[in-house]
Amino acid sequence: SKENIKSLSNPTTKGIINDVTKEIKTMGVDEHFSKSDPEVIQIWNQLLEKFNELDDINIESIPRYITFSYNNKKICFIHVRKNKLSIHLRRGTIHPDGSKQKKYFNLDDPKNISQEKTWMHKSGQQGGHFIIPVTKGSDIEYIMFLIKQKYNQIVNY
Repeated sequence: SKENIKSLSNPTTKGIINDVTKEIKTMGVDEHFSKSDPEVIQIWNQLLEKFNELDDINIESIPRYITFSYNNKKICFIHVRKNKLSIHLRRGTIHPDGSKQKKYFNLDDPKNISQEKTWMHKSGQQGGHFIIPVTKGSDIEYIMFLIKQKYNQIVNY
């Protein structure tokens, strides 16, 4: 292409870029729950209260999920559904030679409520998450026990 940065930053295109930027939708945390059952909102509020007890936690809301992070390192991703929350904890990657990433995460889940999801990258590396379903009647203390394992790994690394 014959375009360069100088030609893209002229006053005409700058105005168009600014207009498009203004139209980009941001999503607040509350908007994730617009179609959720009241029980899911109650569970969220209980989890939020527990998260607020942890040091230096940041909450970020994007259209597909809500993240909790510590020093810009993601602790978990929360997907909001109509009748449940789905909490994803990053596991890390396994390299093609079988070696694991330095920060590879193993979850101690005595009640076996989490599910492991893995996928293969084009590079041959295997990625993975632990998925924790949270529904009405879930033990919030146990859920936090699982999440705190990831939090502690990040804080102590």
